[in-house]
Amino acid sequence: MVTCHSLQPPVMDDNQRHHRLHHPTVRGDIFLGFRPCTPAQCQSMKSKAQVMKEELRTRIADSGSADVTLKLELVDALQRLGLDYHYKKEIDDLLCRIKDDGDEPDDLHTTALRFYLLRKQGYSVSPGNKFDHNSRAYV
Repeated sequence: MVTCHSLQPPVMDDNQRHHRLHHPTVRGDIFLGFRPCTPAQCQSMKSKAQVMKEELRTRIADSGSADVTLKLELVDALQRLGLDYHYKKEIDDLLCRIKDDGDEPDDLHTTALRFYLLRKQGYSVSPGNKFDHNSRAYV
């Protein structure tokens, strides 16, 4: 008869124990060879990020573009990602222009997104009653 005291676990060194307790990741050992970027690489990445921020800032502020739906979706995506604080002034100006224009969108998606973003920003916007749910079309 075998007793509990007679079964001793095999002796393992630290490296074997580490591999036995942790399963391999799907990424493999990509992070084991991590080397921090050089100051030149960091500066290059920062300048690229700044250029991209400015491009997005001009895209939001561009009043010549007639595609309001695209701009509303962009503002919504920025807010959901938590990046809207970078473009607060541009978003405020855009939503103010959209509110002042008074143009009602023709599709339900844009109407709902416009209503959501303007209300979220603190504007007093009427939900309207233009959509007929029975015929699924605007009246």
